[in-house]
Amino acid sequence: MDWTSISGKIVQGYGVASGKSATTIYPAGSIAMQAPYFKALGLDLEGYFMGTINVSVAPVEVVGVNAAMCFPDVVWTSIHGSETFSFSPCKLQYAELECEALVYWPHPETKPAHVQEITILEIIAPPIPNLEYGDSVTLSVNLNEIILKNLPKA
Repeated sequence: MDWTSISGKIVQGYGVASGKSATTIYPAGSIAMQAPYFKALGLDLEGYFMGTINVSVAPVEVVGVNAAMCFPDVVWTSIHGSETFSFSPCKLQYAELECEALVYWPHPETKPAHVQEITILEIIAPPIPNLEYGDSVTLSVNLNEIILKNLPKA
């Protein structure tokens, strides 16, 4: 594996993954609705926060994800068609805390709405106390699975 660390800032997302948006069509949150389907496919999200942490890694751009853990054509709602999801193990460091986490990548070509900016990585992690918008974090990602552009030279 080819790991690299990227500095990032926590930014506000759409509130769809967690169900916190007042206008979401998934009031329970899309992650909570998707979790049973992921579990049946071999990924148990028990112990994780049922939402995503949106990390801006600008000026780095996320070109794509080619993760070993890919679930194609998941039908998790009757509201729209199937989606493809990839997950890549990563580490998130915040203050003195470092935790195992996952890059969550709903493939944009199958996602009906709420596509992320190209400088945002969505992370699924255990609950992290006191984490707030604007906080700085460091992500360690596998460059064999996460395809990045404009990565600063070491």
